[in-house]
Amino acid sequence: MAEDGPLSQADIDALTAGLLGGVSTGVDAAALRPQADAIMEQGSSVVGTLLNRRAGMTVSDIVDASASAIVDGLAGEGLQVRLAFEHGLPGEMCLLVKKETAALLCGIMMGGDGTEPFKDEDLDALNEFGNQLMGSVCTMLGSHFGTSVSPSQAQTSAYNPDHPPFELDGAALVLADLAIEGSADSRFLMLLSSALANKLGGSDSGSSSGGGSEPNPLANLGGFDSSLARNLEDSPPNIQMLLDINLNVTIELGRTRLSIRKILELGPGSIIELDRLAGEPVDLLVNDKVVAKGEVVVVDEYFGIRIISLVSPEERIKQLK
Repeated sequence: MAEDGPLSQADIDALTAGLLGGVSTGVDAAALRPQADAIMEQGSSVVGTLLNRRAGMTVSDIVDASASAIVDGLAGEGLQVRLAFEHGLPGEMCLLVKKETAALLCGIMMGGDGTEPFKDEDLDALNEFGNQLMGSVCTMLGSHFGTSVSPSQAQTSAYNPDHPPFELDGAALVLADLAIEGSADSRFLMLLSSALANKLGGSDSGSSSGGGSEPNPLANLGGFDSSLARNLEDSPPNIQMLLDINLNVTIELGRTRLSIRKILELGPGSIIELDRLAGEPVDLLVNDKVVAKGEVVVVDEYFGIRIISLVSPEERIKQLK
């Protein structure tokens, strides 16, 4: 420890540990391990699907969260992907990744080789990864706890050691490894807020599994996207409520550009040449967003479309811009 000058965070943590006699602040790693492993299993599936490569996310350790542990784990400039629950579970998760790891993930998702440095445009890709991960995790946790669990939209930003994403007291820090086929292994961190860690570890004091009765963990966090601070009681109790909503579905055979003169000259029998070759797949659009390609068929004297492919993850990400 330095003889003079301000104490570092590591010094403060060391002193705190001494005052507590080296006793853990409450994170039960053994109780959390099964759920942490299950989350990593879902993450492995999501990464493999998005990157179209074999990938694995595995837990290496679970410790009490502290500013110094996070700094040591990131070992440099990092990004945080905040993943909150709108309904079903209390608290939130936060993925912390090095910029190099984020660049690898986003680069491959966007069709590259992952060697380019991280760019601001890659934030959309990282959000897409977070949303896909939360969708899978919510399904898994909902099944485990026997309740409907729905996520908020992922929010990615630079990690600021002086302003952690949420209160670290009682939070758990999961140290994990990321292995992607054809790339060097990487390390990343997963923060679990105190409320979520207690719930996953089975030590919450009789709280309801429905998130609607829990206090909003994000309500007092100023400067953060308001979509994560919506009142949990106003959230839909079940995503099934959305399944009967009607959306506009359009089949696009092709497009062209015509001058006003040409349009005024159109009449019965006029032929318009489109920008698509005969036999080329047509686009299926949902709310004006291309989601699939298919071939035109005739079903009982009606035109139809047979789906032959869905848009790739990188194409979905580009449509978010």
